[in-house]
Amino acid sequence: MILISEKYFNKIYWSVCALVFLIVALRAFFVPFAPDEATTFFFYVQSDNYLPYKAHVYTNNHVLNSALTNICWHLFGSHPFVLRLPNVFSFLMLCFGVFRFFRHFNTVSSKIILLSFFILTLNFLDFFELCRGYGISLAAMILGLSYLTDYFKTKTFKYILFFSICWQLALAANLILVVVLTMLLFYLFVFQGYNKVFFSVKNLILQFFNLFLLAFWIKFSFFYREKNVLDSGAGEDYWQVTFKSLIAWIYGAENLWLQLLVLTGFCLIVTFALLKFFKSEKNINVFFLPTVFYALMLVSLIIVFYLQKKILNVNFPEDRTGLFFYVFFALSLAFAINEFPKLISISALVFIPLASIFYFVTNLNFSNFSSAFYFTMPETFYDTLKSEYDKTGKIFTIGGHRMREVNFSFWNYRGGAILNHINDGEQMTMNCDYYYAMKCEEPYYKFFYDEIAYEEKWEHVLLKRKDEIKRKIVASAPTNNYNGKDEFFEFLRITDTLFANKNCLEAELEIKFNTVPKPFNAFLVFGVENTENEIGYYKRIPLNMLADNLNGKTKMFKLVTGKMSLDFKTAAVYLWNIDRKDCDFTLKTLNVAELHAKGINFVIPENFYPLIESITKKPHL
Repeated sequence: MILISEKYFNKIYWSVCALVFLIVALRAFFVPFAPDEATTFFFYVQSDNYLPYKAHVYTNNHVLNSALTNICWHLFGSHPFVLRLPNVFSFLMLCFGVFRFFRHFNTVSSKIILLSFFILTLNFLDFFELCRGYGISLAAMILGLSYLTDYFKTKTFKYILFFSICWQLALAANLILVVVLTMLLFYLFVFQGYNKVFFSVKNLILQFFNLFLLAFWIKFSFFYREKNVLDSGAGEDYWQVTFKSLIAWIYGAENLWLQLLVLTGFCLIVTFALLKFFKSEKNINVFFLPTVFYALMLVSLIIVFYLQKKILNVNFPEDRTGLFFYVFFALSLAFAINEFPKLISISALVFIPLASIFYFVTNLNFSNFSSAFYFTMPETFYDTLKSEYDKTGKIFTIGGHRMREVNFSFWNYRGGAILNHINDGEQMTMNCDYYYAMKCEEPYYKFFYDEIAYEEKWEHVLLKRKDEIKRKIVASAPTNNYNGKDEFFEFLRITDTLFANKNCLEAELEIKFNTVPKPFNAFLVFGVENTENEIGYYKRIPLNMLADNLNGKTKMFKLVTGKMSLDFKTAAVYLWNIDRKDCDFTLKTLNVAELHAKGINFVIPENFYPLIESITKKPHL
């Protein structure tokens, strides 16, 4: 295998890339949307609002991805494959970036190692099948680094120009790279200063734009910090939070032997980088030899993110947000293997690609992503609910955890929103006609619900109530037309004196939308307050999740609260016109009812969920 010629290896490489690209495209077509993808669509793509400081404030907004996805949506529609196209095609950029590194390797072993890490690692490929910014950023990072490696060798300006373009694209797609690009520019400036190429006019202009854009993103990251949305990576154990979670994400396990294997690889990287350093001519340029430079970057980043946590109290990178560590680890190891004795090269050549191929083949599927964080709702669940609706033509209530809400909402949006929006909650309450639940909740739900569908991968279940829920109407609102730019349109406010007991409540509405914004950024709300004017329940239906254009449509809605507390004071049903844009709609009917059925007020105990997570080692999603 070592004797494979350059010509034949290149043909093999591009053949493998073509096959893997086909797999990436097919998975992007068939695998349903994950929660983060649906959130990206509803908050940043459908709204045409993704620009920094203007858009909804959360790190879910990978700006470049949102912008490119927005273009795809306007051109081709909302099919998941269409929304994932920017990342699917970024895989081709990845292939080209990896190929460009081959010119710096003397051994086929190193090339195959890089092929294994970046092209044949199944979980890594997930990022090129998702509507997120990671695939774009990874491809741009690796392509950019290939140009930087060329620049250190030739000092040709075009390479540093291409590096800058690639890394600015990567940064626009993944904000955490501000630290990484800062480190790269620091080392670049040292190299340019030592080699007396920094003060050329074209380089000064280029670096001005690099620093200007970097400063913009750094300021934006501090804006996120002030808004307390940098919530990933909490904890004090650096190894646990960052590296163990990244190992588990990429390789689907965090076994001790796997962690030791990674640490062994890191020790080899450092050892051979030091050997290369001491064997080379002693000047600044030795730090920019690939074997030394990528090891130096890897070690520097490990130290810098640790110091950032200790000094600025910024959370560590966690799992997918630490993917840049994986990139520099893979490149460092490939260049280290390039320096290995032949026997070690052959061993690495056999073990790493065979392990990657074995995992790839045994875990490949076209229905789910690898990580539980990107769990999906199978189409069969939505089809089952539609068939239940078709039996009567009447909407019913569907309960589910808030993490499952956006998965269902995207299916419902794509299906014409014929079903009621999911009634979300942290804990399962037996107050809905149907429920999108987890199998682990069976000890509680089995007394009140029958299973009508099951999904094995994430152990999700679709439930239907054993006994029909009875509704006792206790309050109504008259038909009325509402229009204007008011922020709130209140339909009905009721007090505790109307209720004979503290059962769950349901608000059922029918609204005709005459002229409203497209999409209508508004919430339909059923809110409950106690005697201290504190919010007891806040149930809402985001109207933009129903359709891009609600004009001329009439929709039925149901919102369900939990059990009323003893200090319940008032409940109100209203529409929150978030953007305060001009709207005109008609409330045709509104009834508030008490719910009556066996176990209607029963809630799974709050401490049940962390207990199950500690036993199963799986998140409650």
